[in-house]
Amino acid sequence: MALKGAEGMEVMLEYAGRFPDTNVIWITDDPFFAGIALRNHIYDFIERPYGADRLEQSIHDVIERCPNRNRWVLRTNL
Repeated sequence: MALKGAEGMEVMLEYAGRFPDTNVIWITDDPFFAGIALRNHIYDFIERPYGADRLEQSIHDVIERCPNRNRWVLRTNL
């Protein structure tokens, strides 16, 4: 989902409050949100610009934390 700044953070915090087992990877070009993200148990924070390998590693790491991960198929050649 792509939303601007504080609006996106508000939506994410509401969603995380309703679904606390959700692992969120927060991507932004505004480092102000890093502290908010980490204090609110966001799984990972990635600041733009970032390399594809950074995002791929974060996705792989979060999938490893998912209890139903064995049902997923990962394609690395996207």
